[in-house]
Amino acid sequence: ISKKNYTDFIKLSLCFPNDYFLIKGKDSSVLQHALFEDVVEIIDHLPNIEIVKDVEEVTPEKLIHISDYCIGAYTSLTDEFLSYGKPSFIYDFFGMITNQYALKYPDYLVATNYEILHSRLERLLNHGQFLPENDFETFRKNFYNDSHTYNVHAKLQEQLEQLYCKQVNC
Repeated sequence: ISKKNYTDFIKLSLCFPNDYFLIKGKDSSVLQHALFEDVVEIIDHLPNIEIVKDVEEVTPEKLIHISDYCIGAYTSLTDEFLSYGKPSFIYDFFGMITNQYALKYPDYLVATNYEILHSRLERLLNHGQFLPENDFETFRKNFYNDSHTYNVHAKLQEQLEQLYCKQVNC
């Protein structure tokens, strides 16, 4: 995670004071680097933003249950939020996004700079719009097969049995 992420999350927390921003990186030790001293100091003094210090304790499952949405690079966490039915914005200011379904909805899922990220979040918070009407449920079923139900194994087994039967004429 770059310093830019942290400074942009600080700006978002100032623009959306009624939301609570929880920043979880892969490893919190980067925050002990001198380069991050100023952002850590600012975050420590803001009431609606926090850096997760114990990344092992705050699991993806816990984040999904306590959060209304996710902002991050394209990772398994953004996928998990989407599969569970929660908005997830892919913040890709490096321009390296290659995920095909994010590219299907670039005007909704992907933000390539702070201004775009701000407008996407504002659209969600002020107007309740994440994806075009009725698209989110279809999107989830097409790309995640309702995996948030933890029933993926049973669904996969059923599909494999159907394929097998077609091959051997059951």
